[in-house]
Amino acid sequence: MGSSTSTLDNTVLDECILPPADKTLQNSDEHIQTLLEILLEGSPATLYDILKSLGAKDNNVDNNNENYRHLAKAIAKMTTSNLASSVIWDSEWMLPISTDEMSAKNLANTIVTEVFSALHKVPFSALAQAACHFQSCAITELFVELEAICLKIRRHIGKTNEPKDKYGEALQLIDDNPLASWVISWAVSKPWPPENQPDLSFVLLPIQRLFTDSKLPLIEMLQRLLFLEVIYEEKIESYENFTWTNFDVLERIIGQSPTEVAKMFTDADDSHFRQLCPEDFKTSSPRLSEMSSRWSELAGVVKACCIVYGNSGILDLLSRISKCLIDHRNYYSATAFLTGIQNAKCCPNSLLSSMRLNRSKNKEKTLSELLKFKSYKWDQNVDVHERCANKLYHQLYALATSAFLGAKQCVQQYVIGCSPFADKSPLPDIEKGSQGLAKSIDGNYDMDFFPRGRALQAVKRNGI
Repeated sequence: MGSSTSTLDNTVLDECILPPADKTLQNSDEHIQTLLEILLEGSPATLYDILKSLGAKDNNVDNNNENYRHLAKAIAKMTTSNLASSVIWDSEWMLPISTDEMSAKNLANTIVTEVFSALHKVPFSALAQAACHFQSCAITELFVELEAICLKIRRHIGKTNEPKDKYGEALQLIDDNPLASWVISWAVSKPWPPENQPDLSFVLLPIQRLFTDSKLPLIEMLQRLLFLEVIYEEKIESYENFTWTNFDVLERIIGQSPTEVAKMFTDADDSHFRQLCPEDFKTSSPRLSEMSSRWSELAGVVKACCIVYGNSGILDLLSRISKCLIDHRNYYSATAFLTGIQNAKCCPNSLLSSMRLNRSKNKEKTLSELLKFKSYKWDQNVDVHERCANKLYHQLYALATSAFLGAKQCVQQYVIGCSPFADKSPLPDIEKGSQGLAKSIDGNYDMDFFPRGRALQAVKRNGI
């Protein structure tokens, strides 16, 4: 791995940055020690030997040498690499001079951005070790930097005699952001130094929950840990809303054909598109933001699936689902799948060949088909002019979101060429919608793509 070095150590945390570990975690000493041994090892060759030895002890694990090599390389990269950082450790951050002219919202955003820039420097493997109640120098440095940010704000307030009311208002705006809240609350409080450390449980608890599943083989646990790492790298850029993905949708997808999966996503998407109205596009409403977030989250989850489970047959399954979604004009979810595959840099030749073939078709006919959006339904009981306006707004939003929002250049080139043509017969059940499948996901599917070992084996048995 060149000159990269691990930022981990095996010192037990002196101060608790997590709630007390439950009995399941406390009784998993052997598991935890093995995990720590793996997280502290940066050599792919040594990791391969460790993983192969662990896999040989578990009958439920597919003992595929290529899978072990893939996993070993991914873990080695995780344990020796930091995330890309927007600032360097010894940089001097200062509050903008004209904070008196800043609104409370802008002030809050400025502080949140800087706090997450500090968190951005912590390797995910250091967070995994902290979730096991062991310390790392990266966590220590994070606390030092957060305290330094807090002290600078405190000194700025004292020097300028700026009223604290605005900081109190900013604190209310970021009440659900524990790190930024800690910084502001201690910056305006009288006692110093802070009496408690920043709360990292919002990041660490989802990782810790992996280690409390006693039924989960260690190899699968490590795969899930890598899955979380990919999601973490995607989510860390979303300063305001740092939430984690739930993990059960892929369990539903595995046992169904790509056509059935396309129907499931189309029904869920349809229920969200139905809630949009023209005013949403004029005011950047929460509903519009939610649609954007859902698209980005799905793309991130697909990317994680490709990276972690790339040798298991999942990639081909996701590709076939993508093509099925495209065939049935659900460009919202289809391009999220395509973007996730593209961002993982593992787009299969079969998918690329299909897309390039379609690009040669008549573009005018393609665009006409694209704007029909037969997968989405419209209320027939409103005035015809209002219905046309609503339909246009929905179509423009669906086109813009699915084709361009966050999509890489490759996807932008291909999306028009992928759409269906007159010689393709549509599936009536998708165009009519399926209330049964919509109910199975409550009209709001969770972005959950954690396959278990048996589920992955089912994929292979089905030849997917």
